[in-house]
Amino acid sequence: MRTSDYWRERFVQLEAAQNRLAQAGRQEIERHYRRAQRELDEQIRVWYQRLADNNEISLAEARRWLTGQELAEFKWDVQEYIKRGAENGIDGRWAKQLENASARFHISRLEALKIRTRQSMEQLFARQQWVVGQTLADVYRSGYYHTAFELQRGFAVGWDIAGIDQRQLEKVLAKPWAVDGKNFSERIWGNKDKLIAEVHNELTRNIMLGQDPQKAIDAIAKKLNTSRVNAGRLVMTEEAYFSSLAQRDCFCELGVEQFEIVATLDSHTSEICQELDGTVRPMSDFEPGVTAPPFHVNCRSTTVPYFDNEFSLSSERAARGEDGKTYYVPADMTYKEWQQAFVEGGDKNGLQEAGGSGIIKKDYDSEFAKKFGKEHYDQICDRAEKCSNQDLQKVWAHYEKNITVGDANNRGTAYCSGSSIYLNIDGVAKGNSYHTPYATLFHEAGHAIDGLAAQLGEANGQWHFSSTYQNGLFPQTIKAEVDDWVKAILADMKAHKADWDYWLEQGWIGQESAAFYAAHSDLKITKSMAYVAVQRKITSLSLMQYTDISDILEGATRGKIRCGIGHGGGSYWTKRSYNGVEWGLGTEAFAEMLSATMSNPESLATIKKYLPKSYALFEEMLSVLADNI
Repeated sequence: MRTSDYWRERFVQLEAAQNRLAQAGRQEIERHYRRAQRELDEQIRVWYQRLADNNEISLAEARRWLTGQELAEFKWDVQEYIKRGAENGIDGRWAKQLENASARFHISRLEALKIRTRQSMEQLFARQQWVVGQTLADVYRSGYYHTAFELQRGFAVGWDIAGIDQRQLEKVLAKPWAVDGKNFSERIWGNKDKLIAEVHNELTRNIMLGQDPQKAIDAIAKKLNTSRVNAGRLVMTEEAYFSSLAQRDCFCELGVEQFEIVATLDSHTSEICQELDGTVRPMSDFEPGVTAPPFHVNCRSTTVPYFDNEFSLSSERAARGEDGKTYYVPADMTYKEWQQAFVEGGDKNGLQEAGGSGIIKKDYDSEFAKKFGKEHYDQICDRAEKCSNQDLQKVWAHYEKNITVGDANNRGTAYCSGSSIYLNIDGVAKGNSYHTPYATLFHEAGHAIDGLAAQLGEANGQWHFSSTYQNGLFPQTIKAEVDDWVKAILADMKAHKADWDYWLEQGWIGQESAAFYAAHSDLKITKSMAYVAVQRKITSLSLMQYTDISDILEGATRGKIRCGIGHGGGSYWTKRSYNGVEWGLGTEAFAEMLSATMSNPESLATIKKYLPKSYALFEEMLSVLADNI
């Protein structure tokens, strides 16, 4: 199961993505405000200038004329407005007022100017409502589906998720949530009425006093700017609410029982968010805007699922999906691929069905059950039952009963000696930043199985099955595959010599190295540079992704590639060879691959990607072991 740091990282990134959706909506609203500002400026200037031109008087005189003057030709402009209003779906009350205005023969120029400015603002707020509505719909959909994706990928098991239909979405968006009892649409139209009144008051004051039109333009611009800021604040606050609501709905749907509040801690973090950071509450208490974000305007806090060691996503909920089945979700599966398979009901070919083989049988009289206790034993069996490789399930079920166990005490986290493994179960059960819960147990048990199965090799029970199988083919294949990988990178480096941008793009070097190489253009390209390139490529992944391949690469190159998780330098590996067979590499790789297959889909995906031939041979060995049980 994932650590709390994993969930924090993934959901903080998700909230940042949700925030970007709202920022895009706010920027679009701001564009509409700038457009409206230009329209209002032009309308005020044009109407003043038209009066002056039509009557062959100065602009100053025209301002004095404006009050009470009649404008018969305005009737035709109103007709145009009615047509445009109908086409643009503007507020029906306004369209009715326009119809009434068109029946008049005489309309004062002040009233005409008010109607023109109102037309622009009606259109502005109609656009604003559409943008906010679309943005919040995108935020809810994206938040719900991405939350489901992160949870299913985090637990490496997925099933069909029911899609969000338009009626359901409209119902969610229409429900008021703030203390004023208004939804976002009602707030937008309330802001519209207030702004129209303020603009009309400003026009009346300007005309009655015969002031320079620029004063009205500047005053209206200030009011529009205030409205624009309020609109931006509204969309960001609504985003925080609907993003939180989407998480709550998805958490409940997938059976999450507790949530944790995570604040973005920096100099701008509010006191309330600082105090609530790390707070864990049951899902029954999850109420966006009250016990969950947003806690204030422009709130950046989010929530993450909180799990104890016993929690796992309930596969019973899969029955609600399209086919009622659960599948293993590969660590490298993209959101787009997941959405197509589990939301849109796409093809699931290539996805392994999860669990339910019936091969793993719990025996509470076994050594594991007696030593570790029922709680840990159940967890171990559950993980074995969910393993995607049935040959490994058979091998585990057969050999597990022959493995003896003891406490590691002060001799390290865990180790294996013959068919006995020694570990401190409580620590192993928790896992850490690079080991999933119980992964260390499966690793050491892998060594024990490797030793117990040695009689099936071709060396009459010597060393380990992984090293004796077909005269050491497994370690030989690993070394050859890693060496081919290094040689391929070396050849590519030479083909792109001095093309540091290409090297950077491939992830072989960093900016500092690129600068160094650029200053030493005569530098000879060596195999050691390719080793470093592989190391950089692997360590750019998460610790969970390279926890097992790290040790395999170290062993295959006798310490020339060291990614930080392994047995140290070359001396460990050189001491573990016999008659030319590097049994140390064979047995460590066997244990790493067994542990990854049994308990860490992310690590397994990395091994399959970079060492496909070696892993295929590991599966072949499992098949041989299973056939001989």
